[in-house]
Amino acid sequence: MEDIELKALWQAYDQKLERSLALNLHLVKELQTQKVRSALRSLTWYKVLLIVLGLLWTGILGWLMYRLSGPQLISFTISAGMVVLFNLVGIVSYIRHLVLIHRIDNSDSVLATQKHLAELQASTLRVMRILYLQMPFYTTFLYTPAMFVHGGLWFWLSTVPVTLAFTAASIWLYRNIRLENSHKKWFRRMFDGPEWRPVTRAIAFLEEIDAFEREDAIKK
Repeated sequence: MEDIELKALWQAYDQKLERSLALNLHLVKELQTQKVRSALRSLTWYKVLLIVLGLLWTGILGWLMYRLSGPQLISFTISAGMVVLFNLVGIVSYIRHLVLIHRIDNSDSVLATQKHLAELQASTLRVMRILYLQMPFYTTFLYTPAMFVHGGLWFWLSTVPVTLAFTAASIWLYRNIRLENSHKKWFRRMFDGPEWRPVTRAIAFLEEIDAFEREDAIKK
């Protein structure tokens, strides 16, 4: 009789423990999901700001290209046109990011959320790599054909090296802005901002859910 009562007590205890673990897991998921949404909410507004600024800058450059067109300003037209092109790529990418963030916000599955976050993280790196390629064109806005003919030694030893340095830097950044370099100091300093930090925080929050689920599975 005592064995039956003891077994019943153990079964009741196990059931309470399972309910407690299930409740804890549910609370952890709810808390971490809210943290993910909070982190991405700030990112949404930042992306909207970048889109607005990109549209304004593109509009200004387009207007200047129209007003300052001419043979002597061909370098400005080409440089501004390239900057406009890069900015349009950025604007389209940021709009796509907003769509991804909306999918994350409406996703009930942790696995689907992780997939969308990974896609958002990879896309952010891609667009940053591309946008850095526009750096040299900002140094050639004021170039004129006369500079190449009459600029003399000063032009070739001061102005041109700046453009070459920006070109080398943009190529280096394009080749090295990759997720596998995220542990390096220069990467962390460059991406420690409102565009990258919310994504990494959201990923960390979901990793905590995974760790709790694994721990819960081991206990069972």
